[in-house]
Amino acid sequence: MRGLLRYRLAAYRTASGEPLRSRDQQLANAAAENRAAAVKAAREAKEAWQARAARIGRDSPAKVIALAEIRAMFRK
Repeated sequence: MRGLLRYRLAAYRTASGEPLRSRDQQLANAAAENRAAAVKAAREAKEAWQARAARIGRDSPAKVIALAEIRAMFRK
């Protein structure tokens, strides 16, 4: 009898011996992973947007030189 019970209950365990999760538990776990991935993607998108905005805000060396030359012309 004991062997039969072990055999039957083994169908409800993973290869590592852990109990199988119910469908609701699996769906909840998948939903939590999806939410975490969405939060991570949003954070990365925001960081990329901020980095892009910071790059756009800085003047290029050519622009700095041109502005310096224009200012020098008005000082004369």
